[in-house]
Amino acid sequence: MKSKTNVFLSDLRAGLTVFLVAVPLCLGIALACKVPIEAGLFSGISGGIVTGLVSGSQTSVSGPSAGFVAVVLDAISHLHSYNLFLCSVIWAGIFQIIFGFLRLGRFGNYIPSSVINGLLVAIGLILILKQIPHLFGYEATPTGDFDFLQGDDSNTFTEIFKAIQHMDMGALIIGLTSLVTIWFMNRYGKRLTKYVPASLFAVFVGILLAWHFQTHTKGTRLEMSNAQLVNIPSGSLSKIFHFPAFSGFAKLDVIKFGLTLAIVISLEALLSVSAGDKLDRQKRHTPVNRELIAQGCGNMASGLLGGIPLTSVVVRTAINVDSGGKTKFATISHGIFLMLSVLCIPRYMNMIPLSSLAAVLIYSGWRLVVNTNLKRIFKNGKQYYIPFVATTLFIMFTNVLIGVCAGMALGFVFVLKANYVKSFSFKKYKYHAGEVLKIHLPQEISFLNKPSLVHMLDSIPKKSSVIIDASHTDYIDQDALDAIKEFKKVRAKLHHIKVSTIGFHRTYDIENRMHITSSVTKEVQKNITPQEVLVLLKEGNKRFATNNRIGHDFKAQMTETAQAQNPLVVILSCMDSRAIPETIFDLGIGEALIVRVAGNVTNQDITGSLEFGCKVLGAKLVLVLGHTECGAVKAACDNGSLENATPLIQRIQRSVHKCNHVHDDAKLVNEAIKMNVVDTAAEILEMSNTLTEMVKNEEIKICGGVYNIKTGYVEFLK
Repeated sequence: MKSKTNVFLSDLRAGLTVFLVAVPLCLGIALACKVPIEAGLFSGISGGIVTGLVSGSQTSVSGPSAGFVAVVLDAISHLHSYNLFLCSVIWAGIFQIIFGFLRLGRFGNYIPSSVINGLLVAIGLILILKQIPHLFGYEATPTGDFDFLQGDDSNTFTEIFKAIQHMDMGALIIGLTSLVTIWFMNRYGKRLTKYVPASLFAVFVGILLAWHFQTHTKGTRLEMSNAQLVNIPSGSLSKIFHFPAFSGFAKLDVIKFGLTLAIVISLEALLSVSAGDKLDRQKRHTPVNRELIAQGCGNMASGLLGGIPLTSVVVRTAINVDSGGKTKFATISHGIFLMLSVLCIPRYMNMIPLSSLAAVLIYSGWRLVVNTNLKRIFKNGKQYYIPFVATTLFIMFTNVLIGVCAGMALGFVFVLKANYVKSFSFKKYKYHAGEVLKIHLPQEISFLNKPSLVHMLDSIPKKSSVIIDASHTDYIDQDALDAIKEFKKVRAKLHHIKVSTIGFHRTYDIENRMHITSSVTKEVQKNITPQEVLVLLKEGNKRFATNNRIGHDFKAQMTETAQAQNPLVVILSCMDSRAIPETIFDLGIGEALIVRVAGNVTNQDITGSLEFGCKVLGAKLVLVLGHTECGAVKAACDNGSLENATPLIQRIQRSVHKCNHVHDDAKLVNEAIKMNVVDTAAEILEMSNTLTEMVKNEEIKICGGVYNIKTGYVEFLK
């Protein structure tokens, strides 16, 4: 219960802080749009209450944004009526709800993190630069204008120079004092900021100073003018509200501008919620389709109340998170405070100095910049930091939408480059039939991958054997399919390249067929040497341990080995379920004879099986394979016994006794495992004159190895 109360109070404080900052921003954006000034407040109210209630985001704060001022001005000038424009705002809300139900919000997931980080840094820098004139008391430009080029033919930097020339000493003192208050409270007043955010302390200090300057310093440089204070309109509700002209609701131009608005504000909303999720300390994810529906509901409410369009706004979201907002109640409470300020307390709200609010925004902007891990961004490489820098600069010197588009365009260039350079490659494998090139196709192949695919196919050497494996591919674009088909039909035949294709879905019209002999032929078995078989085993184990198995066509191998088998190796291994020889060495059907017994020991029957495998079936290598954590060896170390298994355990104990010099139990087991492999190999030769003679004649080779069940690698013993 106490935890819920703390969250409620934290959200309430954050909502109050966002409300104080939102008031001048709402009014400023309304002025920039050349609409009734209260329209900005109604937009903020709708964004806070309606959008906040429907949204699934716990941090995002919605309201009017400077990003679509140009679209609003263009729509009103064409429609010749603000009341008719309100119908377009309602249509925008309707379209956004449709976008949400069509699940178009998923396109927001394609925004790269480099662009989002660039947006956050740019917004932080813009906040600092744009609020400097207001800190100096220069109020010639609207508070909510965040574009570099302003409506009065000036820009961000010229406004700063003008502000310095026309600075108001009273406003400057209030602004600097507010900044110092925020810094001091965050540094030394952490106990108090648990209950009241530092920004609220700064606003209270600003109100007191403004009241003092207005009442005690009249006629001096410290006197404050009404232009330097918040200015919420007051009067009867009939004068404040503006209603849509529903008589023109179905006009084509009204619907057209509604669709335009819906696209612009939806893009900004998706971008802002992505940025908000990045700022969220709990790293929660916003359901984007629900967010579009929430934005649509908010815009419909704003249009009905006479407000301008709204969207999720990074600035307010950042202040919400920075002020301790934990759930969406912070967003809703900020909307409630906005509504109360219009209906009940405009007189008291108009006592807040704009320079004090500018200090809050400057501090928030600084936090946005310093909280971005610039070192990690530049460490990630140019494919990350170039879109980041481009996004930051374009947003600062144009506006949010142009900056984001520029960043995404550069990101797309790097995607194209990456798809061309790194999408495809082939690996060389030593196979019993010779060297094989294998191409593992990725999960999805789009038209973007075609240049890389063609380049890779063209680089395959003449007279090669190649396997194109689509086993893990879910989608292949038609252009890529055509490239593969053309390679098989034309270039492969021209350059005598054997092409095998496996794993292709039947809808792709590519036959899955191994043109490379899958199983071991009699000729291969006859000509291969024992040492070459050992190399094949080592290569196969490496493929297994690195998760690059060759991918056998077992169906083809079953057909090819149905009449006869030509194994290359006989493996005597333990029966442990974790040590499967065929898998460990990436072997197919007909390549190995496997004898399995607990502890990989031998006796007359087992040795006879090995003789049969080498002398009769033609295997060139005998491998005794032990493994780490062997239960049979552990039982021998512990002097265990088990009815019929006792003779087997006693056989292993001979090897254990040779390791008596090892006193550590774990090391003893490991040494005994290796000694047991060596002893078994020696015992095989002692028991079998047939195999001994074949070794002397270099017809076969006997060796041992230990499989590590943790790493997947086999250690071959001398």
